[in-house]
Amino acid sequence: MSKYKHSCHIDNAPKFAGWIAHRGGVTNWHSVNLSNPGASWSSPAKAKDGTPMPKPTWQAGNEPEVITKAEDIEVFTAKEVKRFRVGIRQAGFMLKCTGCASRRIRAAVAKAGEGAYHEFDYSTQEAVIMQTTSLGSLKDWVKGRLEALRKAIEAENISYGEVAELEGLAPFIDKDDVQLLQWAGVTEEEYERRQAE
Repeated sequence: MSKYKHSCHIDNAPKFAGWIAHRGGVTNWHSVNLSNPGASWSSPAKAKDGTPMPKPTWQAGNEPEVITKAEDIEVFTAKEVKRFRVGIRQAGFMLKCTGCASRRIRAAVAKAGEGAYHEFDYSTQEAVIMQTTSLGSLKDWVKGRLEALRKAIEAENISYGEVAELEGLAPFIDKDDVQLLQWAGVTEEEYERRQAE
């Protein structure tokens, strides 16, 4: 059993970190739709005005899990290990895999090992089996990203986009790290508040 409460692809790590820093955490919504039992959705815990985020879809349950600590989220990369064409059928207004195709997908995911999952390539009508590699916690990812941004600062080749990223990660910067705090635009008042904590 994983020690993490949730996970995200590395492409979504900046967004998840931002939600923890500025939007009250990451909300993990689980599906209550019996036709889509394994689905889940992620959203910030709070809207920009500070109110709780509504359900992202009618399929989501009414009691989501809110994760407020970066160490409770795993960051992973994924690579394609197999793909194959599958049969589909009409189910009301939806298209679904046939029973045979579903069994084949489950078997392929199980064979790919722990952490594997599948996606669907609608352009080719193929199931795509993905294998994941853990990169550790979101907290570790943020720490590594801050050090990469520090190196860019010291090499004098940091971009405007990276400065904006650093501003978003400001709540994760150590209170004594004057260099990064200054580049992140932390005010003197905020700096003094952090020192007093």
